[in-house]
Amino acid sequence: MPKSMTAFSRTDISGEFGSLVVELKSVNHRFIEINFKIPDALKQLEVELRNFIKQELTRGKIECIITIHQSENLPDIALNEAQIRKYIESIHHLKNEIKDPAPISITDFLKLPGVLIEKHPKLDNLKDLIIKGFRDAISKLIDYRDIEGKKLKKDMLIKISAIETQIASLEKKLPKLLELNRKRLKKRADELAIQIDRDRLDQEMVILANRSDIDEEIVRMRSHTTEVKRLLGTDKSIGRKLDFLMQEMNREANTLGSKSLSDVTSGAAIELKVLIEQIREQVQNIE
Repeated sequence: MPKSMTAFSRTDISGEFGSLVVELKSVNHRFIEINFKIPDALKQLEVELRNFIKQELTRGKIECIITIHQSENLPDIALNEAQIRKYIESIHHLKNEIKDPAPISITDFLKLPGVLIEKHPKLDNLKDLIIKGFRDAISKLIDYRDIEGKKLKKDMLIKISAIETQIASLEKKLPKLLELNRKRLKKRADELAIQIDRDRLDQEMVILANRSDIDEEIVRMRSHTTEVKRLLGTDKSIGRKLDFLMQEMNREANTLGSKSLSDVTSGAAIELKVLIEQIREQVQNIE
């Protein structure tokens, strides 16, 4: 079953400390890319949380957001007095180097990096809750990717069926198209008052048939559609394989168009390319 790379999940956990929110957002990507937006106090957990994701997902750009909302009776922020003293020492030093420096307000101080410290509950008290919430969010994300993957599979199979119908129709019409071209060639010769013996006409038709032979392309296209359906029935990561197959199918469709015998084959080649491109766009979102 294909898995979509586009998904979202959220887990909320409440306790005496306040509330904890874990959000995971996933979009398509050639490889696995994981980005975290978490409080500084939780940075030491990032490696462990990253490994949890890599164990479950193989492709996609994943954004992980962890937010802690503290209870009102807990202090939200504190002043980093040691850092403030360092800034003051640096300012005094600069005043001696700069003539008439502009005054610095308290607001300017508060904007400096490291002056304000977010106060969070001790990590030891939250670690188990964070890991539990994170695992739950990953599980929800996987479920969402599975649901979207089923929708993609259903739509892709419809388009693959349409491709197979086009191929079967084209194969059925091919003998008639060759005979039509034979008559067209003879009619053109009659209009130009050119005498062409039957053997010569048959020889020209053999040359035309060889140039317009699309049996090989039809066989390969059928082989590709069969492989696509097989992959869609597996539980492995299939996005890259499907992308390769779409490239091959598009190449076959281009060859069919270049060997066109009439508007019928040209139209079929165009329709095939449209269907293949629609599938290819969906494949970009499959893990």
